Amino acid sequence: MSRLLLLLLLALKHGGSMAETITCDPGYYTCGSGEKKKTSGRCLCPIMDKPTCHTYMTEVYEGRYTTVHTENTPLYAPGCYLYSGSSIWLNYMDDDANQVDCTERDVCICKKKSCDPCQTGKYGPGGVDPSCFSCRNGTYTDVIGQATCKHCSVGTYQDQNEGNKECKLCPAG
Repeated sequence: MSRLLLLLLLALKHGGSMAETITCDPGYYTCGSGEKKKTSGRCLCPIMDKPTCHTYMTEVYEGRYTTVHTENTPLYAPGCYLYSGSSIWLNYMDDDANQVDCTERDVCICKKKSCDPCQTGKYGPGGVDPSCFSCRNGTYTDVIGQATCKHCSVGTYQDQNEGNKECKLCPAG
């Protein structure tokens, strides 16, 4: 029996799937999915730059599209869209309030599964399909892609428990 068939049978026997996994270095997390076109919901990791939007659109639609329009409208979630089957729109808005999901009419073009750096205020242990976690009380990260949070130095503190990007100076006295 071929190795691929054996792996598939083992995964299905144990209730798993053959979903793509990816291993990331510390300070990075798994972003995206194997799905490039989405007609419901939203992209896990939206494409937020023109060159990548154009590249993905060309791959998905076999070179049929050559231009990317930039639109800052609050109607769409952030990301790269094929609007009504004819125009490409790239929405930079990052406010999720009252935004429309992907539809058959407005197809989202999603990022492939990749390792992206954890943002400031977060850290990531790395590994297989890892996530990023927020820095807690007394810790912070001030640069992207960190494997651990730094401890506040003497004379500073951090009393927040979510995504700390810096420490505060202790009051005098």
